[in-house]
Amino acid sequence: MAASACSSAVHLDNFRLLAAGNDTASAAQSSAPLTAPLSFSLTFHFQRYDGADFESFITSLGVSVDFVADVASEKTTLILLPLTPVSGSWARPDSTTANGAFLMAANASDSATSSSDHEAGAPLDGAAGAVPGVMYQLRVHLSDFRALEEVPLKHLLQVSMMRVRLAHLGTGDGVANSDLSDPRTEECSVAAWNVIWRVRRNPQNEQELIRTVLDPLA
Repeated sequence: MAASACSSAVHLDNFRLLAAGNDTASAAQSSAPLTAPLSFSLTFHFQRYDGADFESFITSLGVSVDFVADVASEKTTLILLPLTPVSGSWARPDSTTANGAFLMAANASDSATSSSDHEAGAPLDGAAGAVPGVMYQLRVHLSDFRALEEVPLKHLLQVSMMRVRLAHLGTGDGVANSDLSDPRTEECSVAAWNVIWRVRRNPQNEQELIRTVLDPLA
């Protein structure tokens, strides 16, 4: 059964592609080989939250990333990142893992669509003083694209997208005491952002596929 929507309103302030590896302060090019590592950030704030404990809410967020091949038909949807905690004690900020994500407090400059370098911040392990209106930055790192091997080439060459979904995770014992490799329990959906991909053949090498990732705010 699909999760219900949380009683909140989220505004996306900025999307930014980040250089792979340790150089996450630099912007990355929008085009790269299809399965090259991909890192990006989404800066957002809550315009409204109707719950009683916003600090607890922030430290119980998770994210998932799906790949939707051929947006027009949406016949093929693959999981690139299963629902994963991004804040609190269950977050896994280690960028050396194949696919992962973490949440951090954002600087004021992170909301601007500028090309200036952004310093990497620490993962959010607490939310003291958290109130709606404060900006947060979600960083996602993807380097394992083996799931795309299941997609027929004719669908890859159509317009595709990543669906990045922010969710509130349940706080029962089944979540807190489960192994990190197990799926989290989703309590409600917070926000979803669609990031468009365009895939084409490399003009210099017909065997290589090039992806171009488009800014969802453009």
